Formats: sequence, C-alpha cells, structure tokens
Amino acid sequence: MQWDGKDYKEGILKDIPNHVQLKIGDTIVSSGYSSIFPADIEIATIKKFEKLEGEFFYDIKVDFAIDYKNVSWVYVVKNIFGE
Repeated sequence: MQWDGKDYKEGILKDIPNHVQLKIGDTIVSSGYSSIFPADIEIATIKKFEKLEGEFFYDIKVDFAIDYKNVSWVYVVKNIFGE
C-alpha cells in the first residue's frame, strides 16, 4: 500500500497477482501475515484497477477506510522483537 502524496483519501495497492478476482468496492483488510499489522484491520476499498499488458500484477487505486485528515490521536508502537 502506498500513498502518492496527492489526495489523502486515496492510495495505490501494488503487487497483487493478476489471478486474484477483484471487483470495484471490494474491501481490503490486513491478513495478519505481516509482523507489523494484525489480522482483520479494514484498510481500504477498491476504487479502480487495471491489469497492464504483459504484467503479472494489478495496479489498484483504493479509497482509504480512515479519513486521515480527521485523525487526532495515534499510537506509535515499537516492536522490541522486530528488526
């Protein structure tokens, strides 16, 4: 997941294989496979996607689930078991 620095409500999801079935409006949630994010956290919904010719991955434009402009409190957690 990346933010392009333009619209705080939108991001880009990369490296999703093109065999995955996608639909506009699908919800993106964390899987729990990461050592950073726990499972089942709603992240975004699919706004637009395209499969580029000759590529094996989608470029997916998403709308973030959180309105980051109105976030007033965050927690920064240091993983003492990570790198």
